[in-house]
Amino acid sequence: MTGGQRHALTPNDVVAIPSWTWHEVHAGTQELVLFRISDRPVQEALGLHRQETTRP
Repeated sequence: MTGGQRHALTPNDVVAIPSWTWHEVHAGTQELVLFRISDRPVQEALGLHRQETTRP
């Protein structure tokens, strides 16, 4: 689920989710490879970092 919308994935799907978007990932019984990157150090250096601590 991203941004309040549910999306069904199929094998070999590739998904990109913006770092500021609330998301949940459920693999069920399927294998899932999750790769996550962050540009937080750059955002902090430029004074652009923002963070929410509660779910909307």
